[in-house]
Order: sequence, then C-alpha cells, then structure tokens
Amino acid sequence: MQPYKRIVFISLVLVVKSLTLHAQDVINPCIEKMNQAQRDLLPGIEEGKIILNTTTGCLNFYQKNTWREFCEVQDKKQETVTFDKTSGKLKYLVEGEWLTFTLMNKDNEVIENQPSDKKPLSEPPNEDDEIENTAATAALNLLPSDCRRKPTRPYAGKDLVGFDMVELEGNTPIHGLGAWQILQGMGGQFVDSTVANTQFYGIQGTTYTLRWRISTSCDTLYDDLLVRIRPPCEPEPSISFAGRDQLNVETANLSANFPNYGKGGWVIVSGLGGKFDDVLNPRAKFTGNPGETYVLRWVIRNECGLTQDDVVIKIKPPCSPNPDQAYAGKDQIDVENCKLYANRPIYGRGKWSVISGTKGRFEISDSSNSRFFGLAGKTYVLRWTISTKCGSTFDDVTVKFSASCPAEFTDFRDGKKYKTIRIAKQCWMAENLSFRSDLLESYCYDDLPSYCEEYGRLYPWTTAMNNESKESARGLCPEGWHVPSDMEWQHLIDSSGFPPSALLVGGESGFNVPIGGSRYTNGKFFNKGEYAYYWSSTSNSKTTAFDRYFQAKGNSADHYATEMRHSFSVRCVKDVE
Repeated sequence: MQPYKRIVFISLVLVVKSLTLHAQDVINPCIEKMNQAQRDLLPGIEEGKIILNTTTGCLNFYQKNTWREFCEVQDKKQETVTFDKTSGKLKYLVEGEWLTFTLMNKDNEVIENQPSDKKPLSEPPNEDDEIENTAATAALNLLPSDCRRKPTRPYAGKDLVGFDMVELEGNTPIHGLGAWQILQGMGGQFVDSTVANTQFYGIQGTTYTLRWRISTSCDTLYDDLLVRIRPPCEPEPSISFAGRDQLNVETANLSANFPNYGKGGWVIVSGLGGKFDDVLNPRAKFTGNPGETYVLRWVIRNECGLTQDDVVIKIKPPCSPNPDQAYAGKDQIDVENCKLYANRPIYGRGKWSVISGTKGRFEISDSSNSRFFGLAGKTYVLRWTISTKCGSTFDDVTVKFSASCPAEFTDFRDGKKYKTIRIAKQCWMAENLSFRSDLLESYCYDDLPSYCEEYGRLYPWTTAMNNESKESARGLCPEGWHVPSDMEWQHLIDSSGFPPSALLVGGESGFNVPIGGSRYTNGKFFNKGEYAYYWSSTSNSKTTAFDRYFQAKGNSADHYATEMRHSFSVRCVKDVE
C-alpha cells in the first residue's frame, strides 16, 4: 500500500469516550444527516463514510462493511460537535475542552501539518483508480469543497538511457499542474520543466534522479525515474524499427529492420500466450490467442547499449461460422460443353469467378452446378469461392474447350471442300488432301485424275511439308491446319475409341481411310486396295520420316521410318486455337 493510502483516522477512538451528539443541537454543515431507516437503505456505501443518525443522535461511521456508532448520554443542551469556519476544521468537546479532528499515521504520528509531497509512487497510474477510502478519507471529506480535488496520480515513465539527451515520458495531469525537478546529478537541464514529455539534456557519464510532481491546492504527489547520460561508444546499435501495427490478423508476419550494428531480438511486452517462430528474426512469424492484443518489442543490442521499438498486434477474435472448404470439381479438358461440379456449401455462400481466359460466362454464377460457356479452343481457370462474415475459402478448376470443328470447310486456295470429323478430342479432315501446286511434286495413283478424286493426291515428304522440317508444321495443309506428328497419329489410334479397322472407309468411326496405295521412288505405284500410307511431320533422319499405314484386311495402324522420296497420302489436323 502506498504511503498516501495509510492515513488513519485515529482520533475517532477518542471520540468514543466523551462524544455526545443530539440531532436538534448539531450545527455542523459538513456532516450528512439522516434517520436510521434512510441510513440502512443507502446503496454502495464507501468505506469511511460518516453521517449523523438523527434517530439515535449519534455519529455513525462505516468501516469494514458495518456501521459503528460513537455517542454518550450527556446534557442535551450541551453542544459537543461544531464546525469552525475560521480554521475550516471539525471540533469536538472532551471534558470541557474543544479539540480538533487530527490526522495521524500508523505510528500515531501527527501528519496533518507535514508536507504532503513526501508520498513516493513506483507504479504507472490508472486514472480510474481512486485513493483507498479509509477513516482518514472520511475526515478529509469533512473539509470545505475547495480541497476535495486531488492531483492526478503522477507517473514519471520508465528509466531512460541517452547519449546526450532523452525525451521524458511523464503523464499529463488531468487535475493539477506538473513540474520536473532534478533530485540528483549535476549539469542537467529541461527544455521546459512543466511539460510531461519534455527533453532533458545532461552531462555524459552522469546518472540523474528526476522527479515528476503534480500539485493542486490540496496536495502534491510525485514519482521518480533514473536517467543515464552515457559516454560516446562505437559503434552505436542501429536504431530499432519494429514495423507497422497489425490489427485483426490471424497470424502476424513481422517486419522489423535488420540491424547493421548489434543483434536484434523480440520480446512480448504485454499479451498472454503469444509466441515467435524465431525470436532473433526481424521477419519472424508471430501467433497468439484469438482476441488478444499484444505489444511486441524489437530490441537491438551491442556492447554500447540498446535501441528498441514497439509494435501492436491484435489477433482476430474467434468467428462463427467459418466457411466450408471450397471444392471446384475436377478439371475438364477438351470439352465442347461444360457443366461445373463444385461442392454446395452448408456454411457460407458460393460464387464463381473467371481467373484467366476471355469472353467466358456462367449461366448462374452463384450455383455450384452452373453451366459455363467459353470460346472453342480456349482454356479457362475458374474459381469457386465460399464466404461467410468470418472469411472465405476457394478452389480452382481448369476448363479447356475443344477446338471448333465444322462439318465441312473450304480450302480457299482452290475452292475444294473437305468433310471433317471430331475424333479423339481433335478436329481431323475426313478426306485425304488433294491440293495441287505446279511448283511442287504430287501424283494421282497410276497418273489417273479419277484416282485423285477417290483417294486424294500422293506427295513426297518434302512436298507434304512444303519444304519445312518442323514437327506439326502446316506444310501443304490449308491455313489453320497442319500435318499431324507421329505422336498425334498415335493419339488418334489410342484415343479414338475405335479399332484401326473401324477407321477405314465405311467403318463406324467416320474417319474414312481409303486404301489408296503409294508411289515408290522408282516411279511405280503399288498396294492400291491393300494398304494406305500417310505421312507424319516427324522425321527420323535426314532422309527418312515416319509414316502411318493401314491394312485393308488387317487391324493394325503401325508406323514405319520410310524414305522421304516415296509419295504417300496426307491427312490434316486442325490447329488448336
């Protein structure tokens, strides 16, 4: 208990011996009067309250949750308690002599006339605190109203160390006037001794004791601190910067500065249950209890001293309900139509959004099973987000639409029309290429134009590739189409869902491979009605490339590295848009 809380109203013990009070005779304006019934109905009685009980004519004093009475039977006409307006004191009559109420300490020493500023404080004040109510407080309440205003409890701040100057951290008084004074140390000087956070300059190597006093006409209170002005030192520790405050976060990624001189470390100044993943890392991750507010301090130290800075971290309070974990469904690749299959939330509301891809739209953006429309050949990344007031979760799904594949298209170079087919998630020509250029070598089987109408033309590999060598190059195909690679031919065989025999003319696949034979390098035509040969864009060497061949009476579609000067058929596959 602080000294200013130790005042005891000792003199009330003397009153028990000779005090006689009568309701009709008391002329003291400071003592509240009430009858016993009114007294017993008082709410929230403060310790040390004094009243005049008009029912008993006695002085009542509230102590330790009970009323105590002080009275003796004497002559009713005798005035035993009065208020002296000249001295401002309450007097009472004892054995014919008027005495005043005297304030005494626990050692029975009279302290009423001693200086009241000898009351040290060692803790920061809380303006909501009040001085402990004791019998002495009750006595003070009997004084005139102009002395009931106590000075604000002073707080001088934490002890400080500086190179030549420090900025003080006293509290600004709500009641009373503040002033700094030097108790110990020579040569120190305040910029303004009446300002709570004034700057103080001192002599290097000197430690000062400073006092912050707050006074009213009633009293003076004070608190002390130590200030050390230290000598120069090299190198000084880097100035500490703890980073910005972070409010309403689940975890805090701290952002203090890396010291050039000294080593840094984190300290929790206030807040319960928090922890750092690495207290020496200025970029440490800090976790704490939901709803708790923390003050964290970044301290940089070396042999010359330390610097420090604080940051406030407020952990987000618990929230309910949290959103369900979002699930957008499986990726959909090479589809012509898209229906989405996200999870339907129990907690939260779901909504679709397009993360990447242009000109796509949802039929119903807040439906987990919405249809999605996009451009043929385009790839989209879609996000399903579930949100509540507590936050959100999300998941992404990729949708790739198949390239457009019209039933028929026109080669504008010669006006010839070709049928097409979507198979194995690709768009292929359903007929053999029949384009002729006077500048390039190509043939009809047996040099008969009617066979070109039935089987398409036969091309050497360099003609089919239009003198290009890059795999999947356009070659001699129409614009927007290319000569399939050996891998694309294999994908067709593996993924069409049909056996090779079903890919022939009249087969159920609709791919319609005619058994058109080939032309060898010697100029002779072979294998019409037995085999069909197709070039791929994949070369095997400088003189050979892979072809794909079909048998009229077999069920295979193998590849073979063949002399590029042979002439085979060509099928084109549409470019991916």
